[in-house]
Amino acid sequence: MTITYAKAYTTKYDESAWYPEQNLENVVPKKLQDDQFDWMGIETGTNVISNIDIELKYEDHIDSWKEQIYRDSEATFNLAQSALSKYTSLQKVIIFERIPRYDNEVRSYLTKYGNFVYKKLWEERGSPNNILIGDLNLECFGKLKDARYGYSNSQVADNIHLRGKVGEAHFTTAVIRVFKTAFPFLQTQNGIDVNGRMRDSNNPKEQRPPV
Repeated sequence: MTITYAKAYTTKYDESAWYPEQNLENVVPKKLQDDQFDWMGIETGTNVISNIDIELKYEDHIDSWKEQIYRDSEATFNLAQSALSKYTSLQKVIIFERIPRYDNEVRSYLTKYGNFVYKKLWEERGSPNNILIGDLNLECFGKLKDARYGYSNSQVADNIHLRGKVGEAHFTTAVIRVFKTAFPFLQTQNGIDVNGRMRDSNNPKEQRPPV
C-alpha cells in the first residue's frame, strides 16, 4: 500500500495567503480524483489563528475570533463529509486535531477551541463512524515542551511548530497511535509488512492507499 501526500496551507481560499490556491477545498478533491482511496487523513494547521490580529482588544473581539475558528473547523468537517459522500471507495476520514500552540495565550486558547469544535460537530452530526477526530495528545509543559518545540533561546523555536529534538518523533508516534485506533488490524504484529505497506492479517487483499 502506498501513502500519498498533498499539502494545503489554508482550509478555504484566502487571497491574502502566500499560496491561496493551495487550500484544502481545492487540493483534496483533486487528489481524490487521482486514484481510489480507502482512507484519508487531514492534518489541520493554525494559519487562520496566526492571521488574527491579537493586538485588538480581547473583550471586543474574542467572539468574532471564535466565529472565524468555528467556520474554519466547520469547513474542514464539511469537506470530510462531502468526500465520503462523493467518492464511494472512501471508507473513513481522520481529522487530526491541531497541535497545541504555546506562542501566545490567546492563540493557544483559540487552537484548543478549534479542536473542541471538531468534537462538537462530530457529536451534533450523529457521531458518524466513518469520521474520526484524531486526538494527538501533544499537550505538554516544562522540559517536555522544550524537547518537543525547542528551547526558547533557540533560533528555530517558535512554540508553534515541533522543532525540538523529539518533536518529529513524538508527532509520528501520535499519528501512528491514531491510525491504530482507526484501523484495528494495524495493532496486530502482521499489520505492517516489511515493505511498510499496511495490510489486514484477516484479509489477504492489500488495502488501497489513503491520502
